[in-house]
Amino acid sequence: MKVIYFERNVRSPIHIHAGFYASCLYVPGGNIVLYKEQHGTFGGKDYSLTNKIEILKEAKFIAWGRIPHVEGVTFSNIKKFEYESSKLLELIKYARLKAKLQTKVEGGIEDILKQIG
Repeated sequence: MKVIYFERNVRSPIHIHAGFYASCLYVPGGNIVLYKEQHGTFGGKDYSLTNKIEILKEAKFIAWGRIPHVEGVTFSNIKKFEYESSKLLELIKYARLKAKLQTKVEGGIEDILKQIG
């Protein structure tokens, strides 16, 4: 299965250490982007997927060989490669499950916090 890798660096207008950096894997066949995101210099990492329209637009531009122009964002280290379909589809399945479970956990915690506050 075809995969396009790119790095996405978002600079913060507030402070040099406040932006974020993402290693992205665009899967055209699944119309999603898997990513590892580092928040700021000292922030945590997040591994997830997105199908946000703006991120998919950027990924599609990159797949077409064009660099998108987005204010405050740089793209680099673009690579296209093939990856084993079954492993990639399994990873996508688990990433979607993680997102679904995360939503349930966040909603449950918010419900409890509303009851005490």
